Amino acid sequence: MQTESLTLDPYCYFKEFEKFIKALYEENFVISFDWTTWQNEAQCFIQHPELLNSADISTLQKLLTTDVRS
Repeated sequence: MQTESLTLDPYCYFKEFEKFIKALYEENFVISFDWTTWQNEAQCFIQHPELLNSADISTLQKLLTTDVRS
C-alpha cells in the first residue's frame, strides 16, 4: 500500500492489488452479509490459520469480504 496526498480515499493501492480486489468482486468472493458482526469469527482464522485448510467456500467468501471491507 502506498499513500498519496490530496486524495479523498485515504489509501492509494498498487495496481496489482486493485486488480486483485476487482477480481474478488467479479468472481463473487465479496458477498453481501453483515461482516461487522462476523469479525470475531474472522479473527479466529487469523489466530489459527490452519483452520483455512478445512474452510468451505462460504467461509472463504466471508473472510475475503471482511478483509476487503474492513
